[in-house]
Amino acid sequence: MLMKVAEQFNFNINTFMHILEGYKVADKMKAHGAGASIFSD
Repeated sequence: MLMKVAEQFNFNINTFMHILEGYKVADKMKAHGAGASIFSD
């Protein structure tokens, strides 16, 4: 997963763009400190 790679190289992902199914990994995103940006039709 992208957050694991980011942690290996010691940087943070601030925001995932267009992450419509982010609720599936919300706990991992919270632990990493990442946010989400979504849209609606």
